[in-house]
Amino acid sequence: MDYPWRQVKETADYHILRFAQQLGNGARLDLYCMGTLADQNERTYLTPVSNLFKWEAANTAHYEKTAPNARIGLWDTEAAQKFSAATPWGSYRAGSIRGAYAALIDTRIPFRSVNGERVTEGVTKLSDFDVILAPHALCISDAEAAALDRFVSEGGLLIASGMTAGFDPVGRPRATVPLASFPLEAYGEPQKAEGWTLDPSRGPFNFTTNRVPIDAYYFGGRLRADVTDLAPFAPDQRWGPPEFSYVIPGTKPLTIPGVAVRAHGKGHAVHIPWLNEWQYNRDTMPMHQQLIAALIEKYAPAQPYVLSGRGPVELTSLRSGDRNVLLHVINYAGQRNGRYDTPPDLHGLKIGVKGGFGSARSLVSGQALQAAPGGWRAHLDRPAAAGRVRCDPSPGVGLRAVRSPFHARELVQQTRSRAVGCAKLRDAPVTPHDRFRTR
Repeated sequence: MDYPWRQVKETADYHILRFAQQLGNGARLDLYCMGTLADQNERTYLTPVSNLFKWEAANTAHYEKTAPNARIGLWDTEAAQKFSAATPWGSYRAGSIRGAYAALIDTRIPFRSVNGERVTEGVTKLSDFDVILAPHALCISDAEAAALDRFVSEGGLLIASGMTAGFDPVGRPRATVPLASFPLEAYGEPQKAEGWTLDPSRGPFNFTTNRVPIDAYYFGGRLRADVTDLAPFAPDQRWGPPEFSYVIPGTKPLTIPGVAVRAHGKGHAVHIPWLNEWQYNRDTMPMHQQLIAALIEKYAPAQPYVLSGRGPVELTSLRSGDRNVLLHVINYAGQRNGRYDTPPDLHGLKIGVKGGFGSARSLVSGQALQAAPGGWRAHLDRPAAAGRVRCDPSPGVGLRAVRSPFHARELVQQTRSRAVGCAKLRDAPVTPHDRFRTR
């Protein structure tokens, strides 16, 4: 743990999960402790961690020349970190970032962070992305706005929420939104939105069968032309004791957009004019995560890798060398807030591969997944288990989401081929020590 308790040790499950996430995102293993290993008074975590370090050393070749290749970007800027607090709405920023992070993990979409300043410096190329998610990104510069507009006009999807681009890089209010692609031309006075509800069944975008609750504030304003409302409002409902919680007959719903989308060039810009990700961070209600997943599914190209099946599992993707892709399937079912226990085995997971692959192999068991007419199959689990992986031809993979935050341990490396398929794990548990590779 951190000071003032640096002599207190985290559990082995904490370290294994953290290291799995680090490996899955291109970092290297780094165990920090006070003194030498021989000096540690609590040593039960050392053997499991040592086994992971040895495994990583044996598989170092697969981690050389790795680079991020996720096509979804989570936007943030140094200016927003410094100056959002100078705005009236800065207190919602951290929860929005955390909620967006959790929603993408829960959707099992590989993603990576995007720093606005690195974009304008030319270090990060937005052409490497299909989607940019900007959760309540209050402070945006003119140069960043121009880069995002180019991204959208060239076919990208921008999903922004809250009062994105309502302020300049030092937190001063803007008279107009600097994004030409954005559905709003200018923000008006934010409205209290406690108890407001969307009814997606009334619109063209049925991303959930449930109503969608809105809380805190609504950030509307002057709309640009050609804006479509994807999620209309339900009529206002009284709230309080159950006997008073009903819609008064004749009440008309609000006519302002619940979720606004606008085409710009070859792409689309979406504004969720309320604090969707902040609410997901606070409440973890599935419809807030499903909204993001469904927008990506509708307006962005199909994801190259999709993981389906039950259980809290994260999917990450790295480019490995010139031709290979390294996938990590991370089981974080053992995490409950700040508590980390050994996660249960997970069964019945399916990996969908867009465009196919040449071959696949487990990096844990070392077993190859042989290609065969109509699919490929192989045993992925330890010899004691009867697990197998089968790939069936599939023209594409859906993205519909499951809710939760994930993390833990199975690893796949893949290369391209002309085949199209999806890998199906039947009765092959994903355990803390399972990793497999494909090629």
